[in-house]
Parts: sequence; C-alpha cells; structure tokens
Amino acid sequence: MSKKDLIRLLIKIAGIILFFNYLSSFISQVALFIITFEWSSFLLLLVSTFITISLVIILIFSPDKVINLLRLDKGFDDDRVTFNFQHAETAVGIIILALGGIFILNNIAPLMVEIGYRIQTSVDNNQFLSSMPTPNDKRLYISIIEIGIGYLLMSNYKLLAQILTSKKRE
Repeated sequence: MSKKDLIRLLIKIAGIILFFNYLSSFISQVALFIITFEWSSFLLLLVSTFITISLVIILIFSPDKVINLLRLDKGFDDDRVTFNFQHAETAVGIIILALGGIFILNNIAPLMVEIGYRIQTSVDNNQFLSSMPTPNDKRLYISIIEIGIGYLLMSNYKLLAQILTSKKRE
C-alpha cells in the first residue's frame, strides 16, 4: 500500500466520521426549528447542512484534491507503507494525522452551531429568543482552539513524529 493510498483511506474515513458526527447536530437543529418555527432556524439548518454535506462529499469522493491542497503526500522518503512497525516514525506520523483529523471533525459541527446561534441572535429580535439556547463563549472558543490544534497536528505531523521518536542523546 502506498502512503498516498493510506492517506486517501484516512481522509475517506474522516468524511464518514464527519457525516455521523453531524447527525446529532442536525437532529438538535431540526428540534430547534420545530420548537420555534422560525425561518432563521431553518436557514441555519440549511446552511450548516449544505456546508457539512459539501465537506463530506469532498472528503469521501475527492480525497486526492484534499491531499494535493494540503500537500499531505510530500516529504516521504519512500512511497510504500509496511506495517512491521520497525519504522516507528511512520506509525507515529499516521497516528498524529488521525488525531488531528479527529480534533477537527469533532469540533466542526459545534463551531457551526455556535456561529449560527450568534448570527441568529444578532439578527433576530423577538420574544422567542428566550426559548432558544444562548450562545456559549466557552464552547465557541474551545471549538476554535481544538480545530486549530487539529490543523497544527495535521500540518506538522512529520516534525512531531521525528521529535516523538528521536532517541535522547546524552
């Protein structure tokens, strides 16, 4: 298996995880629309669904575009992946890539919901807002920070793998 094939497989798995992760957010947004019957809630539902489904389609059906855009296949010494774990740096790099992807995927939906709540509360000015959840600064900032951490992990996985697998010289 080539390293590009492995990265392609991981990106497709990330798309599947994003889809299932979004389902819980989708259900809560539908419930919000049913409770409030506001078109702004429906608009939030449509926009977040469109963005998420677009990302899922790109991740599942066009992983090569993601690989080329983020240059994930650059910097490898060889093109083959062997799972004998004699090359600990490769295994650690794959784990760091997966961990960064998990950080990003677990925080996209909550970030979109918080941004949507903020947009809705800044635009909408009626009595139904008391029944809606208030924007949560802590959740918004934590989502932004964790997406940033995930991006940094994915973009610097090779350097981090070298640091983590290097033997200390005394």
